[in-house]
Formats: sequence, structure tokens, C-alpha cells
Amino acid sequence: MALIDRIKYDGAADGNWLVYKYPSEDLTMGAQLVVGEGQLAIFVKEGRALDLFGPGTHTLSTGNIPLLNQLVNLPFGNATPFTAEIYYINTTLNMNLKWGTESPIQIVDPVYHVRINARANGQYTMRVNDYSIFLTQIIGTQKGGTTITVQNLLPNFKGIVLNSVDTILAQYIIDKKVSVLDIRAKQREIAQLCMDDMKDGFLTFGIELVNFFVNSINFPDEDMEVINGILQRKAEFDILGDARYATQKQFEIMGNFSKNEGTSGMANAGIGMGLGFGMMGQLGGAISNISNNTIRQPVPPSPAETSVPCKHCNSANSPDAKFCADCGQKMQSTKPCYKCNAENKENAKFCSECGTAIGIISCPSCNHELTAGSRFCPECGTSLV
Repeated sequence: MALIDRIKYDGAADGNWLVYKYPSEDLTMGAQLVVGEGQLAIFVKEGRALDLFGPGTHTLSTGNIPLLNQLVNLPFGNATPFTAEIYYINTTLNMNLKWGTESPIQIVDPVYHVRINARANGQYTMRVNDYSIFLTQIIGTQKGGTTITVQNLLPNFKGIVLNSVDTILAQYIIDKKVSVLDIRAKQREIAQLCMDDMKDGFLTFGIELVNFFVNSINFPDEDMEVINGILQRKAEFDILGDARYATQKQFEIMGNFSKNEGTSGMANAGIGMGLGFGMMGQLGGAISNISNNTIRQPVPPSPAETSVPCKHCNSANSPDAKFCADCGQKMQSTKPCYKCNAENKENAKFCSECGTAIGIISCPSCNHELTAGSRFCPECGTSLV
């Protein structure tokens, strides 16, 4: 049995290691233990952690491993052989560990009331925090000379991460009433909520979750097309107004029926497809007109056509208003007809009551501009009466 008098581990060449178990358990008092930067060495005897050693060179003795006296008889002084397991642990940060949802997270958009399938991905950083818990929960019966990598460890945390993301993301959208169109702006806040939710789960393995990031929350194109269709119809509604939008949709429905069923069978087709009596009542007159190839349904005037803006404050007023309801100014200047005294708009060229020319007119002989009411042309004397 070869006794080890110098113990050292340089770490994996690519840095991808988390725990390394020294291959030999046959040690002697007085042996040199070398621990590199970013490393920690743990002596374990009969499943019990004896002591921790940080970076530096350590000479093994009962002074720095006091618990060893309770487990091993040491009759030979400094050269006494003994057995123990030695684990090297990487204490540096394990960064850029990837995560991503395996299956879609089903969410109902609180604004557009559409079911959406969400996916998310990101990364996180962790490090060993409590070495005794870590030894118990993770290392177990690791064989000598073997290495545990971060990738070996990730399955232990996969369920914690994905369960937290699924729950937090769905709950956040419901509680905050955030549309999926706006959720990307909330990624940092959602990531912090997930991190707070997962910390305790990581600590049960002796691992500290240092940070957690949500890089992307995305949705299938077909789901987004549904919402884009809603937005397009809303834009049409906002532009056309209630009455025109309803009329347009009625005509579209009737047009589709006429293509599929013909005008004579539209009523039965509408009932067969589940149109309510209310809708059929609204469409009844239009259907009758289509059957006769005549549509007399007028298009209601838009609000812009039934109001007049004040030239002083631009507020909308009824067409017959004489004074602005907001600023009190006179809506428009008027001028009387010299023949019938009816009031007319300031820029009117003819009287709205009797048809007399009241604007600036021209002489029929010399084309000289005349003032309304002139009986003779001041330029050529032509009679205008």
C-alpha cells in the first residue's frame, strides 16, 4: 500500500469541473496538501466532514484536523498512516448556465382574451455555498479519480427552474393584466421574481443562486396573427365609427352568404349557421333589398359630417349653432341679402333664400369686378338691372 505524502489537484484543463475526488484514500500525517486558488479541499471520514482547507499549502496534523483523533488511533506520531476521502471543490462562479422551457406555457391574454402558447429561455449563475450540505446532497458515492461537472449537476435544478418560470410568468400576466405584446418589457422584473422564488430550492443542495436572467419570451407566429387580426379590426372600428363599422360587417356577412347560398336562401343559411334572431332582425331589411337587387339602407353620417368646428378654438358645434359652446365666440360672420335680408355665410356668393348674387361679381360687358347690389357698372356704365 503506497502512502501519499503530497496531495494536489490542478483542475480540469477547460475549467469545466465542480467536484473532484482524489483517487487515493491512503494518507499519512505530515503529508502536504496543496489547494489552488478558487478551490476548497474537504476531508471526509466515514461520511463525516472533518475539516475544510482553503487556498495554500497545508501540512496535515491533528492540529488542523482535530476531529481525526476521535476517529483514528494515531500511535506513530507525525508519520502515522490513516485513510480518508479528499474532495476538491471549485468555488468560482459557474456562469452562463442555460435554461429554456421544454413545452409551451399556455396563457390567456388578459387584454385580447386569446389563448397564447409562450416559451422562454435565459441563463443563470450559481456557486457552492454550504459545503457540508453540498457533500451530502450531491457528491454521495462518487468514485475516486472522477470529476463532477456542472452539466452533471444541472438536472438537479431543472425542475426547480422550469416550475418557477411557468408559475411566475403565468401569474404575472394574470395579476398585472399585461398583454403578451408588452411582456418583453417586463422580462427583468419577471426574472427577479423567479430568482426570489428559486433561491431556497437551490440552497437545499448547498448551492447559491447568484443571478437569474430571462433573455427571451416568445410566441408562435400563428398565435400572434390572431392578435394582429384583432388589432386590425379595432383600427377599422376606430376609423369608421360604430355605425359604419357595423354596416360594413353586415354587408360582408351578406356578401359571403350570397356567394355560398344565393340571395333566395340567405335567411335559412343564416339561421342554419347559428345567427341569432337579433342579428337576423338587423339584417332583415337588407336581405330583402338584396333579393330585389336594391339596397336602400343609408349610411349614417360620421361625427365629422354632423358638426362644425369653431374657427376660434376648433371645438365641435352643431351646424346651426350661432355661438361656440366652449369659447362663446360667434361661429361665423354673416352678411344679409340686400334683396330679401336673409342671413348668409360670409363667403356666400348667392343668397340661400332667393338666389340673388351677393358676392363679388363681374360686369358682363367689361368684366370689371362689382360689389353686390350694384345697378350700373362704374367702369363702362352698363346697366346691371
